[in-house]
Amino acid sequence: MEGRSKIFAHDVELDSFCNLLNATFVHLIQCVLKELLDDAKMDPNTFIERIVCLPGRLRITPQLEIVTFEYNRRDPEAMSLLMSRYDAINAMKLRMRSGKILRIAVDPPPPKRPKAKSGNSKKRNRFIRNQVT
Repeated sequence: MEGRSKIFAHDVELDSFCNLLNATFVHLIQCVLKELLDDAKMDPNTFIERIVCLPGRLRITPQLEIVTFEYNRRDPEAMSLLMSRYDAINAMKLRMRSGKILRIAVDPPPPKRPKAKSGNSKKRNRFIRNQVT
């Protein structure tokens, strides 16, 4: 197949705009890591995977917008980072566009699950099919 022989102006403009958005987004993440999360040693991809994608709830009151993140039992490092910094973030009294103050909270960790009794559990890998015990 033959490629395009002309480059249209909107192609170049769109490419420049996307590059600008990418650079701005990465810079914004770096600012959040430095200013709000006490210069956490985390690259932007890790920040997006471990913190930005956390499920949460938004509760709006007349003076506050409260964002409560659900505790992720599988990522205790990210949870301890958030839990150690949310008091400092709340002390900044960050204003939202609505004029309300942002509050960050993290749900408490769920109770630990009881361990299975060793006599009742089968000694096999549950992820291997047709395993003979």
